[in-house]
Amino acid sequence: MATEDQGIEKYGRLWLSKDGQAITPLRIEMDAFLMGLTPEEGGLGKALHYRNIVSAIWPTFQWHKWAELAAQAFCAQVFEEDEASGNRFIRSVTGLAGGTDSGKSYGMAAFALVNWFCDPINTMCIVVSTSKIDAKQRIWAALVKMYREARNLGIASGRLIESMDIIKLSEEEGAVIDPKTGVSDASSIMLLAAGDEYKDDAQKRLQGKKNRRIVLIADELQDCSASIINEAVWGFKGAQELYIVGAGNPASIFDPHGKFCEPIKGWMSVDEDTSNWKIRVAGIEGICIRFDSEKDNPNQQAFEQGKGLRYPFLPKPNDVALAKKELGELNPQFWRKFRGFWPPADADDSTIVSDILLARHGALDKPIWDGTPKDIAGIDPSYTEGGDRFVFTHLKYGKLISGKWAIALEKQYVLNRRAGSQEDFQYEMIQQISDLSIKLGIPNQWMGVDASAGGIFWSIGERQLLRGWHAVSFAGSASDLPVSAQYAMRNEATGKPQVGKELFHNMSSELCFAARYFLECEQLKGITPDLAWEMTQRKYARRTRKIIIESKTDMKKRIGKSPDLFDSFAVGLFVARKVFGAMAGSEAIEEKNRLNKESFKKLKQSLTLRRQW
Repeated sequence: MATEDQGIEKYGRLWLSKDGQAITPLRIEMDAFLMGLTPEEGGLGKALHYRNIVSAIWPTFQWHKWAELAAQAFCAQVFEEDEASGNRFIRSVTGLAGGTDSGKSYGMAAFALVNWFCDPINTMCIVVSTSKIDAKQRIWAALVKMYREARNLGIASGRLIESMDIIKLSEEEGAVIDPKTGVSDASSIMLLAAGDEYKDDAQKRLQGKKNRRIVLIADELQDCSASIINEAVWGFKGAQELYIVGAGNPASIFDPHGKFCEPIKGWMSVDEDTSNWKIRVAGIEGICIRFDSEKDNPNQQAFEQGKGLRYPFLPKPNDVALAKKELGELNPQFWRKFRGFWPPADADDSTIVSDILLARHGALDKPIWDGTPKDIAGIDPSYTEGGDRFVFTHLKYGKLISGKWAIALEKQYVLNRRAGSQEDFQYEMIQQISDLSIKLGIPNQWMGVDASAGGIFWSIGERQLLRGWHAVSFAGSASDLPVSAQYAMRNEATGKPQVGKELFHNMSSELCFAARYFLECEQLKGITPDLAWEMTQRKYARRTRKIIIESKTDMKKRIGKSPDLFDSFAVGLFVARKVFGAMAGSEAIEEKNRLNKESFKKLKQSLTLRRQW
């Protein structure tokens, strides 16, 4: 074997010193890792070289089953060929779905540090989390601890600047320093807060960031800003090598973590027994790994092998069993924190609908109409500028090729004051509603609006542009309209379908909960992730045998966001029930049987007058 000065022979080749640095066994592993040296090429494969590096730098790092699975996923690569230049780009995407204390933070921290240690000048690592405070209790804390350990061994390059939450190279180490910040963002590991409240600052910090190799790690992804994650992922597509890891506790298939981990074949292709599945993020195919503390716990496996509590930092089998007993097997928290999977459709979540229920009943699918559907609008106004969102929801109602009558979301518009406008806010919103409804061909008689606090808004609308629209008061009593034709939903005395006032405490409860009945009968289509998220957040309870949903005010306090999209959609669904006789579980009465020729004349005249106005 050659000496270190002459080089070291390993993996079928001679490794020589470079850049004035003597070759070492660790350096060989690093170079083999960067090369992705495969067994066919004489190496071990990228994942095993990675493991050797981690074990050399952090000898106490424990390689349990979950850590090994994560490492294999991190190191899995796909290649993109640029036909124009002939360049080959390396891409890697990994989703991690796991509960509390599943080792995600240390695994991701190690991956970021190894990539940077191997080639710091050409590598930029960005770690994002909900806030810097949260990150410093989880992934950033783990990363800083591991960096200091490597630094003490003389392995790590760069310098930690705690006030800036960055590990950077100096100019003497070859980094190109930004004259404005005095830092080399391109050759660094940086922490970025990515919660909604930090969105503007995060966008500024991400602008113009580039390097040959980029590692993007998103922790607590379920609570991060979707726009920031999308911007980062798509903004870094130009890198020669791009590694993306998205981790979190499963909460909703519609939040950023759920979208990131969505199976290529859809959510119905996986269940609580699925340990991994293929995903696609920004057009890059990858894999999602799930850590199930109840069914696939490394500590449980160690116990069964007579090795005792081998991994004290992972969930203990007794703790998992106790949580299951105290919380209940169907408690969403048990699924999120211990099963590492999105709560099933029958989870006891007390929400109007669940993620899985929406997916199971095809609510996310686009409708395929049999004939031409009718255009409907539901409006949830904001009566003050700068308050909640002013939402106009365009719906279609008609017959599907399956024979069912369905309500489908076409598009939701969030209305804002036009640039430079000096009009009264409420008057301008009414004008925008009128303009939009004319453009979409929706007559007043097929439009509904929440008039709970209409005041001037309502009087202006009725007086000038929007006569004939349906006023719906969320604060009022439930209606006399039937909700569902299902047998279980019939009045015991009359045998007829129960009406709103028999089932619901108030109109707000009827409007929103009716969506569940239509969903269960597979009569909801086209639901977007944003709308779905609001639908799955709204809680309900039973009071004196009637259903009452959580107030908008209470929901806003709980989740920090008003359910304006859902409310607007619910108003449109009510219009379909009132005007067209739509009912869950039953074929609706066709419009031509409900509206006579004179009615259609009035609708046509309404549109004509508004255009002339």
